[in-house]
Amino acid sequence: YKGEFRGYKGIRFTINNKEIDTVGKKIEEVFNKEFSLIAKKYPQRSGNCTDVVIHNVEVASAFYKLVGDGCKNKIIDKSFINEASESQLMHFMAGYIDGDGCVDSHHGCQIITASENLSSQVPFILEKLGFTFSIFKTENITSKIGGREYPSLTSYNIRINRHCCEKILTLLFKRNNIDAHHSKYREFLFLKENDRDTMALLCN
Repeated sequence: YKGEFRGYKGIRFTINNKEIDTVGKKIEEVFNKEFSLIAKKYPQRSGNCTDVVIHNVEVASAFYKLVGDGCKNKIIDKSFINEASESQLMHFMAGYIDGDGCVDSHHGCQIITASENLSSQVPFILEKLGFTFSIFKTENITSKIGGREYPSLTSYNIRINRHCCEKILTLLFKRNNIDAHHSKYREFLFLKENDRDTMALLCN
């Protein structure tokens, strides 16, 4: 998962409360198994989401360098793109679709990102996997969350052919572990400009 984080102090994943026992639990398990770290949970005032936070400067620093700072600067480590096996790339795409995408059995997979870096890196990975896809750039999107308007962000919409998506459906964690509509789940990422601490992952 390419999660959201807070600089060098720690890593924060904002999870919808409907998914805290599935996605949230998985995040806790990974950090405990790989780094022997205990995640803490902080319910948000809205009552809809919970922050799963890992407090560790060293791990946060490494995470920051590997995935970029903020949604507009997200990156994928180049060594991973160049050296990963087909299986690893498939699992990465499944995780990324879980994090910033949606699945529709009629139209395939869709990824929405504000990162220009990812708008070129993800298609490169898809080409390596032999997937058919299209990409669209949308400018001047103003989002309203909780009655507040957020500054416009340029977004990149990557749509993957549904026949190609069938190859990774069984790898999607959320699709196979969350009680959702059988053909669709959707997530959108919004960021208040100049304030990465307000990042929120909203799930419908």
